[in-house]
Amino acid sequence: GLVFVLLPSGTFWMGAQKGDSNGPNYDPEARSDEGPPHAVTLSAFFLSKYEMTQDQWLRFTGQNPSYYKPGSLAESLMHPVEQVSWPDCRDVMERLGLSLPSEAQWECGARGGTRSVWWTGNERDSLMGAVNLADRAARRAGATWPDLEDWPELDDGYAVHAPVNEYRANAIGLHNVHGNVWEWCLDGYDGNFYRHPSSRDPVSLPEGSSSRVTRGGCFDDAAAGARSADRGDNPPSSAFNRLGLRPSRGITP
Repeated sequence: GLVFVLLPSGTFWMGAQKGDSNGPNYDPEARSDEGPPHAVTLSAFFLSKYEMTQDQWLRFTGQNPSYYKPGSLAESLMHPVEQVSWPDCRDVMERLGLSLPSEAQWECGARGGTRSVWWTGNERDSLMGAVNLADRAARRAGATWPDLEDWPELDDGYAVHAPVNEYRANAIGLHNVHGNVWEWCLDGYDGNFYRHPSSRDPVSLPEGSSSRVTRGGCFDDAAAGARSADRGDNPPSSAFNRLGLRPSRGITP
């Protein structure tokens, strides 16, 4: 079954900037589409404690579309489901009375009350035991990804994605918000969206964009690609072996 964490209504600082080391959400790797940092108020919502597993998707749909299934570098159905498109995720979530999280909901959950580069802190070494990125395990399996050179000392134990409960959780109980697989968000991607932000429950309408937001980085990325503020985007039809989802659920008053 799916396990959810309740995030109460409140305000957090979203985005990042690299111009002022004493300013909010300072991040030396911040890109232009991640700023400016701005205060966002969210209504209470539920966010899945884990990325959706292959077992859960199989139980709900009767299929496991994942590339890395048990016997193919994945050790069990507890690994995250991947190779799922944005429309498929939206449709399955709607059938279950759930949703993809908005980009703001996702970042609020990933930060877990922090303003640092990652929820673990500002230093890359703080990610040890909390992240699955390009590492020695992948190199041992024969991977040749460019980002293997970024952190050659890292060995997270998995050549590709890991079971969804493998690494330590952030302060509010969410696992694998950095690395493992990218996660679809509800929003259409807009590189200028933060420059005209809505202060409460913002969502960049999907109908206005040819791409959808992805968050969190994945197993073949460098640490910089898994920062709390990092924004990815893909066409909604994309179904990659490094892209999955984390369900959410709104709360009706």
